[in-house]
Amino acid sequence: MSPTQIALWLEYYDVILNDNTAKTNRYQMPLSLFLAIDNNTKSRLVAQALVCDETVESYKWILECTKNATMVEPLVFVTDADPAADAIGQIYVSTYQIHCIFHISENLPKNLKSKLGDQYENFVHDFYLCRNSICEELFYKRWSNLTEKYSNTKDYLMRALYPNRQAWARTFTSKIFTAGIQTTSRVESLNNIIKRELKANSTLCDLASVLDARLGNESQWNRFYEYRTLSTCMGITSVGNDLFPKIDKVMSKYLTPHILSAERLEMAQCLYFTASKVEYDINEDSSVSVTDGFIEDLYDARQILLKSMIAEVGEKSLREIWKISDIRPENKKYVHFIVVVDPISYLCSCMSNISRGVVCRHYFQVMMISAVAGFQIQMVPSRWYVDDQKDGNVVAETCSFVNQEAIQNFSGMTLIPNPSTVPITVNAVLRCAAKKKVKYGEVWGLARQAAQFAIERDSCGEMVKWLRQFIGRHKQMMSIPAGSVRNQDYPEIQVDDLNKENEPEIGNPLVTRRKGRPETKRYKSSTEKKPRAKYTCGTCGKSGHNSARCSNQ
Repeated sequence: MSPTQIALWLEYYDVILNDNTAKTNRYQMPLSLFLAIDNNTKSRLVAQALVCDETVESYKWILECTKNATMVEPLVFVTDADPAADAIGQIYVSTYQIHCIFHISENLPKNLKSKLGDQYENFVHDFYLCRNSICEELFYKRWSNLTEKYSNTKDYLMRALYPNRQAWARTFTSKIFTAGIQTTSRVESLNNIIKRELKANSTLCDLASVLDARLGNESQWNRFYEYRTLSTCMGITSVGNDLFPKIDKVMSKYLTPHILSAERLEMAQCLYFTASKVEYDINEDSSVSVTDGFIEDLYDARQILLKSMIAEVGEKSLREIWKISDIRPENKKYVHFIVVVDPISYLCSCMSNISRGVVCRHYFQVMMISAVAGFQIQMVPSRWYVDDQKDGNVVAETCSFVNQEAIQNFSGMTLIPNPSTVPITVNAVLRCAAKKKVKYGEVWGLARQAAQFAIERDSCGEMVKWLRQFIGRHKQMMSIPAGSVRNQDYPEIQVDDLNKENEPEIGNPLVTRRKGRPETKRYKSSTEKKPRAKYTCGTCGKSGHNSARCSNQ
């Protein structure tokens, strides 16, 4: 990890994606890539590692290296559920694991289609019905029915899926911040980009050059994007400017262009909904049936029950409960609920403010008629702010209201969001540490270059004199003792010269060629092994026998 990558990790460690890829070098060493999502929702390469195999021991070593380099564990870690990923829980103790839903859907036919035969389609229907359950009681009930109905799949389901149910069942994953990530497709895309520049017989030096070029392209694009957003231009008047002018102005100041566009879309979509206030004891239908794919793909579908939201914030803290209905004929079946705790704290059954960190369209509709609901920029996680505003005093920002009664009730008050209604994301303290690391790396790099010039041109005296003057001047300015200057501002950074590698002597490992055909595939895990092929009868087309033993002859 470079200093820039460490800084990116510390700034966006709330969601980290990881995947391994093969055939990037002639030594058949798997390449492990770690990605983070920045405030422009772009993928950033934050770590990479080469290992000899894909065992648990190798994976533990990689995770330990990232933890030692950054001194922080990811909040959410997205993987493809490889068996070696069991090491995650041993190294990242407090990290919430998410398993790629695409890999789960791909593994089902590989492991169960031959066992179920004609029943496979019905099984997939029931499996998605269970997986998309929006409350734990309903999930366990449907899981029990699934294993009883398809008893020949129970061994695989209980061995490969049930122990890690918190990582893929929607009733568990809907309550955490994932930045909208459901799969490892971002890492797969990066794998494809890297492999376009490499061949199976590329050297490790070639691989390092490609990775360096990728890091350079990411940084260059980020600088260009910042420059483009600074250029002012007259935009088209949006619904947000008409209905929520104050809110739109505050969001334009703090949010990155991509997130600002997402919020403006939510403002525009709020016109398709109607809101009505309801009582606490309202009856709701908990049997949400999404049996074709994953419930996350249906934005209008409920992700959590009203009773679960009330339990999350506490019934005594509630001020209002709203029922949101869609006026479009094709979406009338979708009904949402919003619980309002205070003017800047709410939960919606779409869970957009928790899983994506975006204020949803349903809440914008409630703001227009509620005597309590308002908006303050703290409701959006600081990881979506532009870089200049991430360390600003957002508490001092005034709360904006749309309804006149709400303005009279809460105008001028200083409010802090309820912790249960705000997603857990990056810590501001670690973000400051990341900036210090970047500055330290920049200054240290210039210092080394200056020292090399001074030694080569025999001008050490000039440099030493200037450094002593610089240190003495700042000692007087800061009024600190002489012995505490070094690393005063950066206590977390320690430079160990004895442990440095001799970089010019690093080379490619020795190649040991074995007899016979070279291996072209990696070893498959137990969950990926295909079942033994069965006979298929040429007469009747059924499996289990051949045409010589067919009873139809």
